[in-house]
Amino acid sequence: MSTPSGNIEAERILLELNDKQQEAVQCTAGPLLVIAGPGSGKTRVLTSRVAYLIATGKAWPRQILALTFTNKAAREMQRRVINMLPKGIGDGVTMGTFHSVMVRVMREELREGWLPGFTHRFSIYDTDDTERVIRQLMEQHRINKKTITPRVVRSAISRAKNRMITPSQYAQAAKTPNQERIARLFGPYTEALHGANAMDFDDLLLKPLELFRDHPQVLEKYQRRWQYVHIDEYQDTNRVQYLLSRLIASIHTNLCVVGDDAQSIYAFRGADMRNILDFQEDYPDAAVVRLEQNYRSTGKIIRLADSIIKHNRRQLKKDLWTQNDSGDHITLIEALNGRQEAEKATDRIRVHHERHGYAYSDFAVLYRTNAQSRNFEDALRARRVPYRVYGGTSFYQRKEIKDALAYLRLLINKDDLASLIRIINYPSRGIGLKTQERLVDYARFNGISVWAAMEQSRHLQLHSRAKKALMAFLTLTDRHRSRLSSEEPDVVARELLTEAGLFPELEKESTPQSEARVQNVQELISAIAQHTADDSEATLSTFLQSVALLTDADERADSQDTVTLMTLHASKGLEFKVVFIGGLEEELFPSYRAVEDARKKNSGGLEEERRLFYVGVTRAERHLYLAHARSRLRFGFVRDCTPSRFLSEVDQGVTRREGTSPFEGAPSAVTFGGGRLRHFHAPSSSRSLVDPKRTVSQLPKTEAKPISIEAIRPGLHVLHDLFGAGRVVSVSGHGARKTATVNFAERGQMKLMLSFAKLRVLS
Repeated sequence: MSTPSGNIEAERILLELNDKQQEAVQCTAGPLLVIAGPGSGKTRVLTSRVAYLIATGKAWPRQILALTFTNKAAREMQRRVINMLPKGIGDGVTMGTFHSVMVRVMREELREGWLPGFTHRFSIYDTDDTERVIRQLMEQHRINKKTITPRVVRSAISRAKNRMITPSQYAQAAKTPNQERIARLFGPYTEALHGANAMDFDDLLLKPLELFRDHPQVLEKYQRRWQYVHIDEYQDTNRVQYLLSRLIASIHTNLCVVGDDAQSIYAFRGADMRNILDFQEDYPDAAVVRLEQNYRSTGKIIRLADSIIKHNRRQLKKDLWTQNDSGDHITLIEALNGRQEAEKATDRIRVHHERHGYAYSDFAVLYRTNAQSRNFEDALRARRVPYRVYGGTSFYQRKEIKDALAYLRLLINKDDLASLIRIINYPSRGIGLKTQERLVDYARFNGISVWAAMEQSRHLQLHSRAKKALMAFLTLTDRHRSRLSSEEPDVVARELLTEAGLFPELEKESTPQSEARVQNVQELISAIAQHTADDSEATLSTFLQSVALLTDADERADSQDTVTLMTLHASKGLEFKVVFIGGLEEELFPSYRAVEDARKKNSGGLEEERRLFYVGVTRAERHLYLAHARSRLRFGFVRDCTPSRFLSEVDQGVTRREGTSPFEGAPSAVTFGGGRLRHFHAPSSSRSLVDPKRTVSQLPKTEAKPISIEAIRPGLHVLHDLFGAGRVVSVSGHGARKTATVNFAERGQMKLMLSFAKLRVLS
């Protein structure tokens, strides 16, 4: 097997590695666990180990299997291995994702008829295909889509399959009405795929496992073929992937897994961190190598990251370190609200870009939920900073946002056919495709709009149920359209979307994904409130116009030099010179679910949120900003925010705190983790309004009296439930649109919509 140049190539491979990396590469016999911290060169180690096995003659390329989680990563690993070896020597290594490699296995083995009913020409069903099958089955079994959606059924079946629960086992364990409905569909769904010679994504792993267990001779074939098995990102494997790799490596036990339990953030996808935590229990003779030297980040960023993860109890021990320079302190930013948070991020991006020559592609803005992107998009666009939303569409291009906007556009222009067709039967209200086709035909024949055809639907030959649904839809839309002349547009929008069923439709799934979609629509309503509060002339029509222009601009992507906006989950595996993490507030990051679980003494969710924070922090190379807001506009209402507990856990020796104020003064002390922010020193002119040390709870109720919106005028001393005491500086607008600028002793100057503010006057 060895070639004359083999040892020379092996030496060259090792020369480019540090001592720990060399140890991992040279440990070629038996099970090996490589605990690889962020930025420690794990991909280099994995690819170098594959090349080293070939260069030293320990394995032919075709005897090596390397599994990872993205096709892009697999291609990059393949390229690196080939470049490390003489031309043609590195070809033949099996590299790919679990799914792609197992598809190859199934294509090969089903020619032999190992799984009755399936052939090697089987189809692979994506989520749309599987939901279509489920939808048909629901009609056959008379299960109403209003009680449970095909998407919920698909997700539940997928979770069950990932946990290797059979249809009969699921049926026996079903307790709730929805679980019973899913149980009625699980078996028929499995039979439907089988009858169609089709597999969903879960089957692409389950069927090979079934094949290996039922036909030992097939398993033995692959055990002998792949004598060296490598798995990247082992902390992200699920139960089925764990069993597959264990079976394949059960004879030779040359199983090398590379990963970092501290970066396990995909439990919601079925990842089981126990796979990496228990590796030494599964393989008592396993060698363990810790890659702790970080090549990516500054010393202060590494210190901060290490201080974060030390608070988790369930973890494999490692101590990060770096030979890089110590770098700048990490900046902890306090903003008045979400909009100012985004403006502060944008200001820092412009400073680094204009003064220090950083490219826009050197910056990333990270957040916990997609809904948070809206403020950052608005701030970047206002300052003409190019950006892209990574791992998802722009805020205004998301389906739930486009659905909501379609409802709102119909309030302004009832002849908007595209918007009408989009939501006329979403959520389902009994206006099916046949009814829609008849409306369009009638409108075309009579030369009128489809909306006008709906108004004349009594003349059409339609089912009475369809006519009733059309009239209900017309009445709903007309009623809310008439309210726009006298009521705040965000209030009208919120009530329209609720009554139309959009919010109930999104909320009924009760999944993390559906919660994110609800938050996105809530953020849209907040954007409307903000738009109209900032300008007395602004209306829903001007808002929709601005959104239309923004989405048109978003479609231009001719430059790669853009700021990256992404969720923390999407940032894993990437790196940027400058990272800004926003929304570090309780019940946002960590999430509401994690906080609630922690209150119930279940720390698993909170520890995963902390790992997510760790992942975000370690994306930064040179500069890191961590931000939280005092208050956020959510669902049209201002909510007071508590700084995230994570901010009180970080190493304070590598941070500097920056408060916020419209005054020239600055906060002398900001306390994280304990709730509210204290000891704000404003100029004496503002302190003279009221005593800033007297909190809202300390003020006697007799001192604060209700006051009508009409009676609020400049010079009044007022009290706000969240912002405390202050003085009215100016007033504009009238009626429900009336706003006031108030100089608060503890919060600074803020503009409030008085119909929301509920101010009381101080006597």
